[in-house]
Amino acid sequence: MWYMNHYNGMIRNPQGKIWLDQGWCIGSAGIAWGIVRFQGDLSAFFGAVPTLICCLIGGTMAGIAVAEIRSNEIKEVKESEVKELRVKELKKEVKA
Repeated sequence: MWYMNHYNGMIRNPQGKIWLDQGWCIGSAGIAWGIVRFQGDLSAFFGAVPTLICCLIGGTMAGIAVAEIRSNEIKEVKESEVKELRVKELKKEVKA
């Protein structure tokens, strides 16, 4: 989720400003709380591992989707810049 929201810029962070991603903090605190509450019994943790793996897979898929969206946006911007340069060159040729 961090990768999608912050690194790829789906959530824009102003330059020089700090951001706080609470997902990791909440998740690790929940796991630690569960282990302490059940007095070190890790069987409940291992029961949650499939859910954690599914979350990781979902986050990875979201990151891939955002990377594809971003690359398409960049291609569109580059194509529009190329078109603008061609128009400028044509205008120069017409004036000459």
